[in-house]
Amino acid sequence: MLNEKIGGLLNVPFKKWFTVSLTLFTTVGFMNVALANYDDCCQDPCCCETANFTLYADFIYWQVRPDATEFVRQGGISGSVSQETSEEGKVFSVGCDFEPGFRIGAIFDLNCCEWDAFAQYTFLIERMTHSVNVDFGVTGVAPIIFNLGGLTDVNFAKGDWHSDFNAVDFGFGRTFEVNCCYAFRPHFGLKATWQEFKFDVTYERIVSTTTTNMDRILLHSEFDGIGLRGGFDAAWKFSSSFSFVGGFAVSTLYSDWHTERVDWRFIVVDDVGGIGVKNVDLKQHSCILIPVVELQAGVQFETETCDCYRIFAMLGYENQVWWGVNRFILFGNSTNNNNITHSSGNLTFQGLVLRAGVAY
Repeated sequence: MLNEKIGGLLNVPFKKWFTVSLTLFTTVGFMNVALANYDDCCQDPCCCETANFTLYADFIYWQVRPDATEFVRQGGISGSVSQETSEEGKVFSVGCDFEPGFRIGAIFDLNCCEWDAFAQYTFLIERMTHSVNVDFGVTGVAPIIFNLGGLTDVNFAKGDWHSDFNAVDFGFGRTFEVNCCYAFRPHFGLKATWQEFKFDVTYERIVSTTTTNMDRILLHSEFDGIGLRGGFDAAWKFSSSFSFVGGFAVSTLYSDWHTERVDWRFIVVDDVGGIGVKNVDLKQHSCILIPVVELQAGVQFETETCDCYRIFAMLGYENQVWWGVNRFILFGNSTNNNNITHSSGNLTFQGLVLRAGVAY
C-alpha cells in the first residue's frame, strides 16, 4: 500500500512535466516552421542591406478620353414638337483611342528612418480624328458647335483632337514594414504639369456641283500648373519573388490657363479654296484649380543578385482623371453673337503600365 501511494504521488508530477514538455516542444516546432516560411517569403540580400538608388522606366499604353468634344449630330430630331421623329439619331465626338507613351523615375534612399526622395516624369502625345459624310442633297447632319457660318445641314463634318501631356511628380516618402511581407509607403510632394489641347472642327456644305462652303473652328487651350500631391503605395509579397503592388494619389494644381478660338469661312470652287475670312478671333486668360486623381495596381517580380543589385519588373493598370481641363470658348445661337459659354470636360487616362527597374 505504501509503495502504491508513493508511486501515485510521483506519477502526478511526472504527468505534469510530460504535458508541459510536450506543449513546449510543439510550440517551438511550430515557431521554427513559421520562421522558415518567413525566411522563404522575405529573403535578405546576399551581400548588402539596402539600396541607395532605384531607377525605373515605364512603357505606358493608355486610352485617352477627352470629354466635351461632341461636334455633330445626325438625325434623331423631327423638327417640330407635333411631329414624331422617324429615326434614331446619333451624336458624334472625337471618341477615345490608345496611344503609347513613357515614364521615367528615380528614388533615392535617404538612409534615415526609411525615408526616401523621389521624382518621375510622364509624357504622352494623343492624336484622334472622327468624321461624318453624307451625299449631296441628304439632310439631317447638323453642327453642334455654333459658328457665324450658320450652316444647319452639312454634308461633311470632322473633328480633330491633338493633346500633349507632360507631368512631373517629386517629393518624399516613408516606408513602413508592417510585417515580413507587407509594406506601406505614404508619400507627399508636388505635381507640376504643362499641357496643350487642340480641337479643330470642320463643316462643309455642298451648295452646287462646283461650290462648297466650308467653316473651320480652331479651338486651342494650354495650361501649366503646380500643386500639392499626396498618396500612398503598398506592396504585398505573396512569394519570394512576386508581389501585388498598388498606389493612390490626389493632387490639386493651381494652373495658368490660356484658351483661344479662331473661326474661318472658305468658299471652295472646283476644289480650289478661296481666300479665307477670319470671322472670330477670341482669346482668354484665367487661373483655375484642377483636381487630379491617380490609381494604380499590378503584379511585380523582383530578384536579388549577389553584386548588390535588385532587379524588378511590373505589369499593371493605371487610371488618371483630370477634372475640368477641357475648357474651350463656345457661344450659342444668338443674334448679337455675345452668348459666350465655356465647355467643361474631364480628361481621362487609363491603360497598361509595363515597368522595368534596378536598385543598387
